[in-house]
Amino acid sequence: MIKQISDAQIAAAGGDNDIRIFNLMNEDEAKEEYSLSGQPNIIRDLEIFPENIICAGGECKTIMVWNYATKKHLGTCLGHTDGVQCLLKLKDGKL
Repeated sequence: MIKQISDAQIAAAGGDNDIRIFNLMNEDEAKEEYSLSGQPNIIRDLEIFPENIICAGGECKTIMVWNYATKKHLGTCLGHTDGVQCLLKLKDGKL
């Protein structure tokens, strides 16, 4: 799973349970800047929101929320009865 944060950054996630933030400024190779950890199982989808927010949903039946600029975990959305397969950002910017 890859999502574009800006012209210079992407977020990538998958089976290793981490979100990795890459810098794209080098034409030859994307360089990993840092990772966001805490998702206890496979990440199935990511969504980027205004004000530096990234959400990740996956097999652990939760949606975790981080500020990717500060690298701070902001919270976890609970209540799903099965794994979260997809996230959708609405036109108004809400999840």
